[in-house]
Amino acid sequence: MEIIVEMMQNVLDLSFSKENWIAMAGNFPAWIALVISLISMTISRKSYHLSEKKERRSLPDLSIYLEDAYIIKDEKGLNFFIKNVVTNRSDTANTICGVEAIITFVQPNGYELRRRVRPSFSENDGNNLCIGLRFNPWEAKACISSFHLEELASKLKRLPSVVLEISDSTGAVYNCKTEIVSERNV
Repeated sequence: MEIIVEMMQNVLDLSFSKENWIAMAGNFPAWIALVISLISMTISRKSYHLSEKKERRSLPDLSIYLEDAYIIKDEKGLNFFIKNVVTNRSDTANTICGVEAIITFVQPNGYELRRRVRPSFSENDGNNLCIGLRFNPWEAKACISSFHLEELASKLKRLPSVVLEISDSTGAVYNCKTEIVSERNV
C-alpha cells in the first residue's frame, strides 16, 4: 500500500529524478500485467457462462404436451386414450425407458384411489408412446398411449384424473397431468 502511495506521489511530483523514472519504468509492466489479467478474467468468465449454457442444452430434456384425452367404457372395463406431443429440446438423442399412467378415481364415499397402470401397447407399431421410442435432437413426435382397467368401470361416478409419467434413458422422470374431458362410445 505504501508503494502505491509513494508511486502516486511520484507521479504528481513534476520534478522527476533519475531514480523515479527507473521506479516508474519498473512498475509499468506490472500495470500492464494487471490490465491483461483483468481482461483475461473477463473473457474466462464469459466463456464459463457459455460453456454452462451449452452443457444445459446437451442434457436430455423431454417435454410433454397434451393434445387430447378421453375414455371409452366397454364391457371389459375402461380404456384410457391419451394423445401427446413429445419433444426433445436438447442437442442429444434420448430414449423412452418407462411409461406409466397414475389414474386417480374419486370413490362415492369421497376417498381417492390411485392406480399405476402400464400401457396396453408395449411395442411401437406406429405412433404409440412406448418403451424404446427414440427421440433425435430437437425432434417432436405425436404419440398416443392406451391404458386399460378392467375393474372399477361400473363404480365410476365422475371422470378420473390421469398423470402420464415418462422416464428417459438418463433416469429423469417427466409428468403430464391429464384431464379426461370426454367419454366416447365404441
